[in-house]
Amino acid sequence: MTSRARRLLTGLGLVAALLLPAAAPVAAADGLTMDARAMLDGHARIGAWMAVSVRLKNDGPPITGELRLSGGSQGTSRFGTVVDLPTQSDKTYTLYVQPPAFGRELTLSLVDGANTIVSSKVPFTIHDGTQLVVGVIAERSQDIVAGIDLLPNQNQVAPVILPLDPTQLPDRVEAWQALDRLVWQDVDSSQLSPEQVAALRGWVAGGGRLVIVGGTSGPGALGTFPDELLPYRPSATLDVPASSLTAFLGAAPSDATDLPALGG
Repeated sequence: MTSRARRLLTGLGLVAALLLPAAAPVAAADGLTMDARAMLDGHARIGAWMAVSVRLKNDGPPITGELRLSGGSQGTSRFGTVVDLPTQSDKTYTLYVQPPAFGRELTLSLVDGANTIVSSKVPFTIHDGTQLVVGVIAERSQDIVAGIDLLPNQNQVAPVILPLDPTQLPDRVEAWQALDRLVWQDVDSSQLSPEQVAALRGWVAGGGRLVIVGGTSGPGALGTFPDELLPYRPSATLDVPASSLTAFLGAAPSDATDLPALGG
């Protein structure tokens, strides 16, 4: 074969290679859905841990793989956990990650070796250590959030007041570091798992402030809280005249009515 013929064949080979379709990205497996969210409503501290709850529902073929998140101060650390999803499975996994100091979202991926099965973005909001963060778990949390008036810190940064629900509280105390105070009012504490109660106790022991407010749910709503988290064990719901609170709150409005309170 002449050199001219060899050059011609090489050129034809290059043209054919360019005409071949590029490798398609790995698509999500049929029947698989992934729902991910950062707990504590996505609020986190610089240099602290954040919990990410991931629900995986698989109505297709069995899947095994690994959930992966990148984080750390520079976004170069990798955090992951192994998953096993048989057909018709519905599982929730929790990953603990240190979010980067810059950015507003993390990329969560379910991978099998070098192949990405499905990926999703997890948004978060980062705070520095001086900004006060207050969570409110209540039957009507927005009313309490609107009524809390706190001064800004020494850097004139206003506090963050968050409406939360029990499902947004992590199982490990390390992931509570974004929260400074927690207000609990008229929500059944039995919604908390034993792991969440243990994390709450550790958070209070480490300096977190728990504020328990009375209401109409009765003392049974606090049954899951251990005695060391309560100033006393309530035994009854009482109607307290508004006038009896003037020593704490000042003069009451003329139309103030009796208020439900927990007595014990």
